[in-house]
Amino acid sequence: ICKPSLMTYPDQGSIDQNDKEAIETHDTTVARQSNKDMKKKLIACAWTSSSFQTRGGKTTVSDGDQRLLQWLEFNKMVGVDHVYLYDNSGAFSDTNSLKPVTDLFPGFATRIHWPAKVCNNRPGNGDNKGERSSQYAAAMSCHLRFGAHSDWLMAADTDEYMSPMGDFNDLKTLLNKVEKEKINVLNWKSKRSKPRLQYFNTTPTTEECVKQKCFDPSLPEGKTFLEVYNCNFEKPPRQNVMPAEKAIYRPDFVLLFFVHYATATVRSQMGKPETEKSGGRWDRRYKVKPGLRYADEEKEGTMLHTKAIVQKEIRYWNSTALKGNTKLGIEWPEGTDEVKNPSAKAKIFGAEYTSNCYHIPKIDTYWVPRLVDALEKRGVPKY
Repeated sequence: ICKPSLMTYPDQGSIDQNDKEAIETHDTTVARQSNKDMKKKLIACAWTSSSFQTRGGKTTVSDGDQRLLQWLEFNKMVGVDHVYLYDNSGAFSDTNSLKPVTDLFPGFATRIHWPAKVCNNRPGNGDNKGERSSQYAAAMSCHLRFGAHSDWLMAADTDEYMSPMGDFNDLKTLLNKVEKEKINVLNWKSKRSKPRLQYFNTTPTTEECVKQKCFDPSLPEGKTFLEVYNCNFEKPPRQNVMPAEKAIYRPDFVLLFFVHYATATVRSQMGKPETEKSGGRWDRRYKVKPGLRYADEEKEGTMLHTKAIVQKEIRYWNSTALKGNTKLGIEWPEGTDEVKNPSAKAKIFGAEYTSNCYHIPKIDTYWVPRLVDALEKRGVPKY
């Protein structure tokens, strides 16, 4: 309990607690690294589980292993140095865990058993809104335990892909640019993307779906979430987004981080005399800016939020898709958009549907092929 975090959670995985020589060697190495101030550039923190219940507890989603595998591979590819994974599977099961996935990434992913339950899983609206207490505690645990060992911390879920855009092909190069601007919090806009209809087999496989004209919306075998869900409501730069952005932030500046927001910073804790002494301007109402900005979605990076859809969300999908009023993605045909060609239709499965989303070209042409290649090299038969 009293050991520093990196000794408690070795990067290379757990150490046999009866092997005193191995423990001493590891602890000595960590102490030496600390003395040399060998910080990492970018550490990611994530809270997830093998399966979970949607808000309201009406549906169970069990794609956590598959999502984590692809998300870890992607973040390794874009330059994240290490991931601390708070495994919440124990809140739902005594047998399931994400250990088989994190074991595939020794030295890159550290799994922390985190069985703390969500106290209130109600929907996020109404008088008694749901909250994710387990997630909030995990985020601050990661911040306090591991923030001192990295220049930057990423706060993201395993369905969120911070994808470098423009001339940037990795996150570290982007952060080097941001550091020169003296930015401490780099926010990423968030809006749920749509899974593209053309990738699914729409044949009903259950009696319920025969009646309700739905299909299995699980990720097709051999496909990635990054590819299937690459369809946004707007072209970049997006304006119609959710107040649920994610961030890469400097832990030596941000003192408290609450899922989406930097709630306390070094500057916010300074009184008027301290602020003026440091050359700053004192305001009664604190603002994180000018040390905060959003990533430029065209030139720097965009976040694809690949939140899963469930079967009940696509009942009578064909009739709703014909009108474009669906959570399924109907891509605007190449060279068209809602301004120039508002009546343009997309032809899928021999039918014409009303378009409702735009793909991000670099994700399809650059990131997806590289992710598929990395997964295949890892030897995972079904990713």
